[in-house]
Amino acid sequence: MNYDLISETIAFIQTAHEGQLYGELPYFLHPIKVANNILNATENEYLAALLHDVVEDTDYTVSDIAEGWNTEVADIVALLTKDDSLSYEDNISRIIDSGNVSAMLVKYSDNQINQRSDKSAMKPARAERLNNQYEISSNRLFTALVANKTETE
Repeated sequence: MNYDLISETIAFIQTAHEGQLYGELPYFLHPIKVANNILNATENEYLAALLHDVVEDTDYTVSDIAEGWNTEVADIVALLTKDDSLSYEDNISRIIDSGNVSAMLVKYSDNQINQRSDKSAMKPARAERLNNQYEISSNRLFTALVANKTETE
């Protein structure tokens, strides 16, 4: 792993997400948790995890990611960026149907972190709905990852 590049990426997301919060914490801590949650991540998976919300939540584009990092990272981030014309479930299907294992791993990790996040400030019904959504999509992603691993062995 290129730790200088990872440090530069963390500095970038800290600036890109400036002023945004994840619960009560600075938002840039969320993608760091997502990246650190991926066991044996490749460098590109780790970088994509750090950058996974940049296009969705800031003015940066997939082209900016490709120029600043590489096309593989940009492709993963593009898959992870929510398509507002699709439901959450359909966005998960889009990731799975792509066959991009790296995107599936990052989204699986993101769902795990989101499911474990503090939702005490939310109305209980909303917190339960989100946790159910994350659990269902995590199960779908896990099943797809296992199926992909079985196919490649």
